[in-house]
Amino acid sequence: MKVARKSPAKRRTLTLPFGAFTLLDRLRGEAPRSAYLEGLLKREYGRIEQERFHAEVNAAYTREVCEETLLVNEAFPVHEE
Repeated sequence: MKVARKSPAKRRTLTLPFGAFTLLDRLRGEAPRSAYLEGLLKREYGRIEQERFHAEVNAAYTREVCEETLLVNEAFPVHEE
């Protein structure tokens, strides 16, 4: 995929392989190509940001933090039997 240099700065034109263009048309239904592609990119960006957040949180949850959490849970049970 490449961006045409002749396009105005506010609006760029993408050049897609024919197979990708055909697939895009099948997926978008009645939505305009540009609106569908913009929504698709926003959803993908959100998904990637969420993955980054989860990776950061998981990395911060070290063995020591896990052990402290278990101790706190034992000392202050949330659910009583």
